[in-house]
Amino acid sequence: MEEKIAIVEDEDDIRESLKLLLEREGYNVTDYEDGTEALVGFKNEIPDLILLDWMLPRLSGIDILKIVRNDQKFSKTGIIMVTAKSLEINIVDALNLGGDDYIVKPFKKEELLARIKAVLRRYKTSQSESVSEKIVRFQEVWVNLLSYQAGDANGPFDLTPKEFKILSHFILNAGKLFTRTQIIAQFWDSNEDVEERAVDVHIARLREKMGKSGKIIETVRGLGYRLRETK
Repeated sequence: MEEKIAIVEDEDDIRESLKLLLEREGYNVTDYEDGTEALVGFKNEIPDLILLDWMLPRLSGIDILKIVRNDQKFSKTGIIMVTAKSLEINIVDALNLGGDDYIVKPFKKEELLARIKAVLRRYKTSQSESVSEKIVRFQEVWVNLLSYQAGDANGPFDLTPKEFKILSHFILNAGKLFTRTQIIAQFWDSNEDVEERAVDVHIARLREKMGKSGKIIETVRGLGYRLRETK
């Protein structure tokens, strides 16, 4: 079945060129020129992926992101922000609100296609692999979700419970960028006063314990961490 991609972009030339590019790649594409029109369209057909501009008439892309991420119907829909807003704070805000990726205009079509495939693959994998599965893998690294063990070809890692949870979360969401704020919200109690530096310390220790396999955890400067996907 063709994967459905929705383009929400108010600039006609960009929207039309994106649609042509994606249709040539075999995707089922719908396009919208403003946010309100997009939300109406989503009610009729839920897309597998949304390419979302930030600066839109009537309803901004960031507002659409908030609405979609607060609606359970879109729990299996990926969202990539495609926008000219390039400041770190913009990228962090979009990721913290539930964006799966962020690409800044102008962009190379090869890079956009690669990111689209990565996000779609991530959601497809999460649907086909239940968390109740005993063992999940990323490259040479494995985690056993029942026994709370993880390791690679050289043997198991000696991880704390929090380190194991962080590694498992990364592997179950391979390729997805997580900001420090998201990691704190996921793995620390809400009543704990945690600085972002604590995340860096935990990641550094996790990498050290993983040995050579620690290189799969990539630092995205100024933003956060993700697993480094092979090209």
